[in-house]
Amino acid sequence: MYILLTIAAVLALVMIPLALNLRRVVHDNGFLETFPANRAVRDASSAVGGVLGLLFMLTIAIAVLWMIWMWRAAKNVGLFGRARQRFGTGFAIGGWFIPLANLIIPGMQMFDIAKGSGPPLRQGERPKGSALVVVWWVLFIGGRLAFLNPNYESGSLYKISTFDVFNLLAVIGAVLTATSALLAICVVRSITTLQEQGLRAMSAALPAGEPGQPAPPMYPGPGYGAPQG
Repeated sequence: MYILLTIAAVLALVMIPLALNLRRVVHDNGFLETFPANRAVRDASSAVGGVLGLLFMLTIAIAVLWMIWMWRAAKNVGLFGRARQRFGTGFAIGGWFIPLANLIIPGMQMFDIAKGSGPPLRQGERPKGSALVVVWWVLFIGGRLAFLNPNYESGSLYKISTFDVFNLLAVIGAVLTATSALLAICVVRSITTLQEQGLRAMSAALPAGEPGQPAPPMYPGPGYGAPQG
């Protein structure tokens, strides 16, 4: 998943100069407040759309791997007893498919996963959330602006002012997408490390078992640090 996230960041960055080139072509071909969807404009727009298409397909692959990892991470949180999650483990997958709520629930659950991961709390210690997760989620949601790329039909006229708004939002979205993809790698590494630390701490606290008695049960490890692909 680290490799796919890195590729997604690169594609988002590649889209920025292509979007800026589209803006140059539109303004070069514009007249007064409008511009025609001539071949030059459509070719420049298609270049942006092609990168967006690749980014979209890559996002689907990342989403599948992410939900698997997130579900396992959410399930592991129950082992540590640090903090109670506001959503059940099933929301690690189902929460992404609820319209509008998917703008909030996955981010909240990721925050709870980070908060509940780690070694057992010491006396008087309170679990802390992760600012990294908050920043990542805000940028991730904002990155959806990158997919604002209207289709331009041959022979039609379009307003330059409207195009400029969509183009600016797409560039901002591309920057946010690239940044959030790189931060996603940090989120996965951080939570995986915390859960591994929690497992080691719990394993070290288990009694050593006496002769003739069954060995104490072993807690399953996180088991899914980060899928490589």
